[in-house]
Amino acid sequence: MARWQGDATQVVDLQGRTLIPGFVDPHSHLGGVGLQAIAANLLPPPDGPNTGIAQLQDTLRQYIATSPDARELQMAFGFGYDDSQLAEHRHPTRDELDAVSTRLPIVAIHQSGHFAALNSKALERARITADTPDPQGGIIRRRPGSREPDGVLDENAYFGALQHLMPALSALGGATGHDLVGRLPAL
Repeated sequence: MARWQGDATQVVDLQGRTLIPGFVDPHSHLGGVGLQAIAANLLPPPDGPNTGIAQLQDTLRQYIATSPDARELQMAFGFGYDDSQLAEHRHPTRDELDAVSTRLPIVAIHQSGHFAALNSKALERARITADTPDPQGGIIRRRPGSREPDGVLDENAYFGALQHLMPALSALGGATGHDLVGRLPAL
């Protein structure tokens, strides 16, 4: 390396230790990839079947009925819905997710990863009520004319809710409940 050394080169004596290049990813979503690997496919065509909220509900019902992950977690995640591509051009509400299940917490995650729709059971587990204020950097969407959450959480409201919902994943992961790497599909 000495032949590439110049006057401005800083030389650090590692005292016999080895320095190798590392993989540094400043904006990774590995946890999201792991979560997506155990979630129902809520994507619109051509990557999924969901053209409207009724189809999204059917997809979640089928997932709950057949998914070993939903059974093991006693919770259902769906990933990839896009309100702009649903026939209704809006997010699903807690009432529409309650029509799928009121017993099992359901979290339908927007394809951007920055919004989610939760059913009443998931809102309860996330400790979100009419008295819960919007967190800084987030919005708890409300039913018209009310403070009652409609189930849609934006940005930090959604991210904060995950703190109360994610411990359920410990059944699939390590001691922290966030180790889903073993569940990732082969690349």
